[in-house]
Amino acid sequence: MALFTPEELATYLRNEIPTEDYPDLANVASSAESLVTKVSGRKWVVATTASTRYYAPRAVGQDLIRVHDCTTVTAVTNDGETVPVWASSTGGYQLEPIKGLDWAGETRPFESIRYIGSRWKFDNYRATVAVTATWGWAAIPEQVVRAGYVIAKDMWAYRNEQNAAGFDEFIEAKAKTLLKGYRREEAKAGIGGPI
Repeated sequence: MALFTPEELATYLRNEIPTEDYPDLANVASSAESLVTKVSGRKWVVATTASTRYYAPRAVGQDLIRVHDCTTVTAVTNDGETVPVWASSTGGYQLEPIKGLDWAGETRPFESIRYIGSRWKFDNYRATVAVTATWGWAAIPEQVVRAGYVIAKDMWAYRNEQNAAGFDEFIEAKAKTLLKGYRREEAKAGIGGPI
């Protein structure tokens, strides 16, 4: 799902852009979305159907594992053994952020799973944790869409100067500022995706 269409970007720019320039506008929209994804460390998609993804614990004794953004989790296994949703009598997994809320009370997808009362199976970085979930966000936050528009506007305005000294650094620094509250910790630390 694109953050916006070339037509929506043309409306945002408030310019009379000839339709023959729409392929260039589409490239700018795509480049802006790619930068938003890179800087935030997130795929900006609305969650629809469930699928299973696999994760590798990074150390012995790890009780928390980072996962892709998801809105619901329907199954978790630890080296083939089903892990129940946490209950005081059995232990199990807990999704975080708790109740899908950040510290400001804004709805967020889950991005971590904590194993309460046990640890994820570490086996030389083998993907031992399987998570079945609906991946993505319930809705793309308006601030993220606005950030994409601002970035695209700069790219469009300075399209003849792209790849010039300093432009790429400038636009990436601006994206980091605009997306400050939506960047995954891994993106802030420069860590790649899960194994």
